[in-house]
Amino acid sequence: MRQEKEIANALLALIAASGDKEKAIEYLDWAESVTGGNTQKKRARKAIYQPIPKTVEEATELFIEKYLTPVDSFTPAIQKAFIREYITREKQPPILPDFDVIRGHVNTMTRSDFFKTYYWSSVAYYVKKGHDYTCPVCGSTGVKLYAYHTTFANFGDEIHHLDEISCACHDCMNQEEAK
Repeated sequence: MRQEKEIANALLALIAASGDKEKAIEYLDWAESVTGGNTQKKRARKAIYQPIPKTVEEATELFIEKYLTPVDSFTPAIQKAFIREYITREKQPPILPDFDVIRGHVNTMTRSDFFKTYYWSSVAYYVKKGHDYTCPVCGSTGVKLYAYHTTFANFGDEIHHLDEISCACHDCMNQEEAK
C-alpha cells in the first residue's frame, strides 16, 4: 500500500508539473482512492488550478487575470492572500509581475470596474484594518468605512503608495466631498 501511495504521489506531481489539466483532473479522482486525499493530492490540485509563472510576463498576466478582473462579490481568503503576497510580502511570489504594466492596465479600466477588483478590495481591506476599523476623521467605530484615494497621482500602483489611501465613515466622506 505504501508503494502505491508513493507511485500515486509521484504521478500526481508529474501531471501537475506538465500543465495538462484535463489528464491531471482525470487522474486526481483515481489517485484519491490510493492516496486517501493526502496533502500531495491537494498540492497537485492547487498546481493545476493555480499555475506558477515562470517569467515576469506570465506573472503579470496571471496578476491581471486574478486580481484585476471585476467581480460582484469578494472572497476574504483571496484578499488575505493578496495582502500576504504583495503588500506585507510575508509570502512573496517567486516571480513578481511588472508593476508598470499593471499600472498601465489599471489606467485602461473604468473607475467603477477598478473598484470591483480584488486588487482594490484588498488594498481597501488592508487600509481599513490598519485603522482598526475606526474612522480616522471622527473616531467612530462599528460603522461602515470607505477607502479612498487622497490623490490619484499613483492610481494603479496603490500597493506601493499605501500612504495615499485612507478611509472614512459615510458622514465624514460626505463632508470631505462637500469641501
